[in-house]
Amino acid sequence: MTSSTARLRTAHRISPAIRLLTTGHLRTGLAIVIGLWSYLGIPSPEAQAKRLIVAQAVPQQGQPSPTAEPALPLIRQAGELKASGDLRGAVETARKAVALQPNLTEARYLLATALEEAGDQDGAISEYEALLKSAQGHLDSHFRLGLLYGQRGDYNAAIRAFSTVLRKDQDHLAARFNIGLAFRKTGDNEWAKRHFERVLKQDPRHAGAHTGLGNIAYDKGDLREAIDEYRLALDNDPGYLRARRNLAVALNQSGDAPQALEEYRALFKVQTSDPLLYLEYADTLRTTDQKADAVKAYQQALSLLPLTTDQSETRARIESQLKQLAQ
Repeated sequence: MTSSTARLRTAHRISPAIRLLTTGHLRTGLAIVIGLWSYLGIPSPEAQAKRLIVAQAVPQQGQPSPTAEPALPLIRQAGELKASGDLRGAVETARKAVALQPNLTEARYLLATALEEAGDQDGAISEYEALLKSAQGHLDSHFRLGLLYGQRGDYNAAIRAFSTVLRKDQDHLAARFNIGLAFRKTGDNEWAKRHFERVLKQDPRHAGAHTGLGNIAYDKGDLREAIDEYRLALDNDPGYLRARRNLAVALNQSGDAPQALEEYRALFKVQTSDPLLYLEYADTLRTTDQKADAVKAYQQALSLLPLTTDQSETRARIESQLKQLAQ
């Protein structure tokens, strides 16, 4: 018997059953259909459901159960150690979790963040990069890598990492702001400005973005625009020290030394250990002919300056200023 003949006979058998089902003879119709399933070798819906339940409950041979995560207790323990400040213990425990399940994202991400907090930048970068080999879409790892690359001075790598985040999430404010900073570090103020402006569209009160725009204006020699941007930053965040310091420098450059001194004094209320801040303050005092106060500020800067070779030029400059004021 040909396959077309078999299909024709099957259709003739099924048609009466369908008519019975649609005309209200439900029980008789179902009996005929169930009998046909058996005749044709088709499992009944009940049998198919049982097979599906068994297939879902029993993992295929050689594959672990999706709910079996033997590293989870170690991950919880490492997280608790990290939260308590025991970074060494957190790193050691997270390493055990990674050794147990190398491709478990949670384990490797916890290890990377613990290494980062412990100050091991190279170790953290290595773990974030390893994580992304098995989980390329893990945006937090791309973002953390961008920050770490930037801290190492590899600004082009930072831009690539932040760009990956922004391709997936255009509204990622921190990535948008930091890519602006990275572009500025490479000297590309045009792209830096675009990103800072985009940040301000999302958050008009973002002090960092206003400060970034102020720095770009300062670089162009537009002191008035720079001062305006720094003041906008401080209006939104009075504690943003970078904006206040840059405002003091810009005010002094614009010829408003008295107002610049006020900004420096405001800074000293919360920041008293930066020798370069005292040096800037002393230079500003000199422009207003306040020699006695300038000497005190230079001396304070000298006392705070580290005794290292990389600071020898700054030390020589301060000593030269003190000699001139002593004459």
